[in-house]
Amino acid sequence: MVNNMPNTNIVVKIDAQGRIVIPAKIRQTLNLTPGSKLILKVRGNSIILTKYDDLEKRIQVWYETMQKMKIEAFTAEIESTFKWMSEDYVKKKLGLD
Repeated sequence: MVNNMPNTNIVVKIDAQGRIVIPAKIRQTLNLTPGSKLILKVRGNSIILTKYDDLEKRIQVWYETMQKMKIEAFTAEIESTFKWMSEDYVKKKLGLD
């Protein structure tokens, strides 16, 4: 549910070609523009329209964005002054020395 749109019941008519009109306020709230895709689900005696979220398109955009990023490998040396990272310290704590 969109935060600024309370649960809404609106009566719409089906025209001669089987179409319905989604009221402008709902289209604006849900950012539905001409060509937007909706999923139509039938549940018993109900029809549910859900905004289609094109996952493949979002993944492609993400992938293209990641390809453009400059990534540098982390190559910093670990300081041996940290006793909890020392192999000898770990073996001693585990009783393996």
